[in-house]
Amino acid sequence: MLVPYQWKNKGILVPVYAVTSVFGTAMLLGILQRNFGGSFNKVPMAYGIAFGLLVAGIWTYLTCESYYKDNEGNKKKLEVEHQFYWIKMKYWAYIYWGIAALIIIDKLSD
Repeated sequence: MLVPYQWKNKGILVPVYAVTSVFGTAMLLGILQRNFGGSFNKVPMAYGIAFGLLVAGIWTYLTCESYYKDNEGNKKKLEVEHQFYWIKMKYWAYIYWGIAALIIIDKLSD
């Protein structure tokens, strides 16, 4: 049985941020390894994925709230829930950072 994706408002951006960041850093690491070699060849791809998750966490955390400008031009916070699978966007940032930390710890212990 397929589970439908559940999101509210900007929550759909949670997997988009993760896929974009991890894919982008993996491609960047691959390009650096292919074109420059040297010390880049010694970097495991897991570090690229962990760095991508760190970037995704930062990106998610910085965009987890919505703002608008009132008539006077003052920035005001908009009270809207942004969730993916019933988890707030801010908590997804912490999840990404935790997974990245686990990957780094695992690779450092090898």
